Amino acid sequence: MKYNNQSAREIDKLLRGYDCMLVETGGTCDGKNLLRESLAIAKTHIENYGSKETLILVIDNIIDEYKGFTNWKHLEAMMNLLNNFKSELQML
Repeated sequence: MKYNNQSAREIDKLLRGYDCMLVETGGTCDGKNLLRESLAIAKTHIENYGSKETLILVIDNIIDEYKGFTNWKHLEAMMNLLNNFKSELQML
């Protein structure tokens, strides 16, 4: 999905990049740095736009896409990262 907002595009790219990191590391990448970086972008976005709904939509769209990957061995790690980020974002 294409987003008009730069923050949304950055977070979309970062979160989707975790997919590649999982494959390259055999699932050993924990995503903590990616989560911190994504939260920093989210905080700036909220300060600038006063809303986190666009970012939550980004996460929901990615979650919906990955739900179909039932045979992917790193699905649980990916979904954990997405759900953790969404929870952190909702608490901001």
